[in-house]
Amino acid sequence: MTKKVNFLVDLVTHLRSELVAAGFSDAADHVKVDEDQIGIRYFNLLVRIIDARPRTVEYSKVYAGTVPNGQEKAIAELLAKVQRGDDLRPHQSRKLVKKSLLANDGMLNDWGIHHLHPDAAGSKDVLMCHVTADVFYAIGFWPHNNWTFKPIWDALIDSWPDAFDQYVIAGVSPSALTDEQRANIRARNGNVFLSGPDGRAYRPIGGGLSSAGTNIAATTEYDRLCYRIQSIEEQVLQKLAEAGVENPVDLTLLFDGVEPVAVLDEASGHRIKLVQS
Repeated sequence: MTKKVNFLVDLVTHLRSELVAAGFSDAADHVKVDEDQIGIRYFNLLVRIIDARPRTVEYSKVYAGTVPNGQEKAIAELLAKVQRGDDLRPHQSRKLVKKSLLANDGMLNDWGIHHLHPDAAGSKDVLMCHVTADVFYAIGFWPHNNWTFKPIWDALIDSWPDAFDQYVIAGVSPSALTDEQRANIRARNGNVFLSGPDGRAYRPIGGGLSSAGTNIAATTEYDRLCYRIQSIEEQVLQKLAEAGVENPVDLTLLFDGVEPVAVLDEASGHRIKLVQS
């Protein structure tokens, strides 16, 4: 069968194989995760995973009063891992540990807050935290499943107000919601402005929830990559047409992670490295 040039298909194939190789077996099921969803799920997973890199630990105003008794050693070891840049995935959500590709994290997508288990085997009280490329904001410890408990969000904003100014929506009065109301909204993959302890309105600092429960920012990032790959395909075909090559059928786009890096001519085995413009 003649292969048609389609770099987006190459992207989907690559991302699916990457997920399967990483142990996310749901990615192998084309019914559970079809071609339209595989890239969104891949980028949604990147949001869920805290990448391993050294970070400075900062503590909220309420942190010291939330530390559970008997967990001091495990907590100290966890925070040492954060500072060293160790892999934190064993301490993350149990759904992530169990390689559930289709799971969504409502609190993360809404508030931008991860939760970590001090004991990698699982803990009753979990460390709520906001994580950037360089800083680990340790908010405090609360029982598992307190995903809509507003004091967690308030402690984040009240402790580091300047860090989240970019998320403030001027001229808007946020609605006061109960924990139950927020849980109901999240269960329906809804988004609302967040009411800060300072009375200001904040847009979801986690990126927001799509109608499928995935992270909106992750979906947007995947869309950007698709547009870029479509542009690469158009440029490659245009250059070939200018060189007098008609109807190429054996070209495949190669990737390093999600980065397109080369075009493979399958007929000759020749690789053409992509040059950043």
